[in-house]
Amino acid sequence: MLSHQLIGLLSVVIGFIGYAPYLYNMFRGKTKPHLFSWFIWVLLEFTAFGIQIKNGVGAGAWVTLFSALIAVVIVIYAFRYRKLTITKIDWICFFGACLSLVIWLAFDQPLLAAIFLTATDLFAFIPTFRKSWSLPHDETLFEYSMASLKFIVAFFAFSSFTLATVIYPTYLIIGNATFVIYTLIRRRIVRD
Repeated sequence: MLSHQLIGLLSVVIGFIGYAPYLYNMFRGKTKPHLFSWFIWVLLEFTAFGIQIKNGVGAGAWVTLFSALIAVVIVIYAFRYRKLTITKIDWICFFGACLSLVIWLAFDQPLLAAIFLTATDLFAFIPTFRKSWSLPHDETLFEYSMASLKFIVAFFAFSSFTLATVIYPTYLIIGNATFVIYTLIRRRIVRD
């Protein structure tokens, strides 16, 4: 049987495979990341990594740290090189995400923290969903597909399974898969 460390490394490799085309397309100007979403995801991924490490997840947390580091690169790019189109709903989601994060930081309970972390991520995802409604070709869906897969694999590297440690990655699996399906449907409608 594979060790937790080897499975944790495999989830990072899957993450790398998923992010490579996203970063490539981003630097070519084809993929246009939404600054608000990615900025919040940086905060959330680092926070989730801390929760996972504190609760003994072990090598299953490596992919969360890796995702946080890649998100930093994407935020820097989105901030420096993209013309921003920020709507009222983006601001509402941004403030909702920040409020969820502040509420989360006020509590020292892992389960409550994971719930607020998940709620914050949901707020962060809304601007990307909104952008993809009108511009469904501005995202590299392979990355989101691989994001679901990398967190599925990461579960096999977890050393500790509690509701607090699994709620966020479970949401990420479902959320990323939903985004891929949603955007593929929008691409088909926009194309027709």
